[in-house]
Amino acid sequence: MQSAADMAVLPSPRVPTSERRDPALTTAVLTDENAFGRLAGEWDELVENSDQRVFFLRQRWNQLWWKYFAPPQSRLELITCRDRSQRLVGLAPLYRRSYRTLGVTFADELLFLGMGVPRKTSECLDVIARRGAEQDVARAVIGALSRSTWDRLRLFPVPDHSTMLPHLSAGLGARARIDVCDRAPYIDTSTNWNT
Repeated sequence: MQSAADMAVLPSPRVPTSERRDPALTTAVLTDENAFGRLAGEWDELVENSDQRVFFLRQRWNQLWWKYFAPPQSRLELITCRDRSQRLVGLAPLYRRSYRTLGVTFADELLFLGMGVPRKTSECLDVIARRGAEQDVARAVIGALSRSTWDRLRLFPVPDHSTMLPHLSAGLGARARIDVCDRAPYIDTSTNWNT
């Protein structure tokens, strides 16, 4: 069994912008569905060169989940992080879900793609970062989030062994609450077939 963490942050600062440059990384928030196609090769190459190598973080899985299960009134928000050579070094695969009553939005929540729809969820989700760039990616993603408007950020389920979780938690500070949540069952297949 693996433990998972649920990170919730309330609320965000209210300073919207969609792109930022700093000495380390450039961030952009992609909101159109064509972003899946534009990022396809880079996305999976990033997953292969990260500590977040799970099926549910792959580009095709996220694209299909978005196509078939995106909740009504939701909007794609992929946060990309690029280095000076424009190589993709980080990706936060998020979407925004609006809660409405009588047509009036009363809350905006940011979630991982693959979450927020009962019985149609993913496991072991995380912000994806190239090995060695975890701290810079966490700082860049937090910077992008701070320039966006939202009422709640819910990052769930992040494995408790995540290399990104400590950096995200430290960067978000007192605004973040991390809860240990359910355990994800798995079978260790690193042994031989007879075992």
